[in-house]
Amino acid sequence: MKSAIKVIIKSAYKIANSNIEGFRNRLPINLNQSEPWNDVEEFRIRMSEIKQHTLVTEDRCFNIYQYAKYAGSKKGDIAEVGVYRGGTGMLLAKTCPSKTVHLFDTFSGMPQVDPVVDRVREKDFSDTSLEAVKIFLSCCDNAVLHPGLFPNSARTIPDGLFCFVHVDVDIFKSVKDCLEFIYDKMVAGGIIMFDDYGWRSCPGVKLALEEFLIEREEFPIITSQSQCMIIKSD
Repeated sequence: MKSAIKVIIKSAYKIANSNIEGFRNRLPINLNQSEPWNDVEEFRIRMSEIKQHTLVTEDRCFNIYQYAKYAGSKKGDIAEVGVYRGGTGMLLAKTCPSKTVHLFDTFSGMPQVDPVVDRVREKDFSDTSLEAVKIFLSCCDNAVLHPGLFPNSARTIPDGLFCFVHVDVDIFKSVKDCLEFIYDKMVAGGIIMFDDYGWRSCPGVKLALEEFLIEREEFPIITSQSQCMIIKSD
């Protein structure tokens, strides 16, 4: 009797496994991929255009692309603080062509750092220039460059709101300055995305954000390794 039960159980197990394997083989190919952005043609085109002009990895760029698309349906402009060679700036400008995209950077490398909380060095990422970025972004009529140290470089823009801001500034004071300037200008449901959050070379990013949010409703949402965002509450 026991041997007959074992035979029945083994047969049922084989049939179940066969059905599962058949189902897997019929799955759309993108469900079996760990890199879903490969199935998004528009993003693939954008990435091919910018990959020589950014240090931001594909997965993080894909998050910028997706959430900028989402936030772009809201009122307000788009901004990026920390432009470097203009790669993610072009991604934002081409993803949301109906939006003005404000791009802030010294275009001469990192400003003064605090060695107590920052591990990057002054003048890191200085292999760029305002002229080079202007040329690269010449195809993006909606991109506006603001050279100088933020937030002083933002004093000349009209008072208004933002729906999406990408912050890629690496150091404690710069992240803090961004938050103090931008936070109250975000629309409800708007997104601020931070690069290098939790990255061992940029501990000041996480520290500045967590200090700023202590008495606020928002909290960091991890979107990828070394990247997070907050969604502005009502």
